[in-house]
Amino acid sequence: YTPPDHLREAFVEFARVLADGGVVLVAFQANGETRHREDAFGTHLPLTSYQHDLTLVTSNLEQAGFDLHATILRSADLPHENSSQGFVIAKKPRIS
Repeated sequence: YTPPDHLREAFVEFARVLADGGVVLVAFQANGETRHREDAFGTHLPLTSYQHDLTLVTSNLEQAGFDLHATILRSADLPHENSSQGFVIAKKPRIS
């Protein structure tokens, strides 16, 4: 599992480069276990997939200075999905 500091660092960087009033959409696999594959999809390359808790993602966005606009957590419902899907829309406040 990725420690929360990695999320916070990424969202602080989003806030740094995003224009005031800009919007960010974060989409991620949610509420599952970290998965590691040595041969990801026949590429002969390793791949680790991290799945995050919706509350952890939203709190890290808020700590980075974003205002939350919408959050969605939906169950896996497409044939290729095996975990819940999280979506968060957040906005960087305008500085007057």
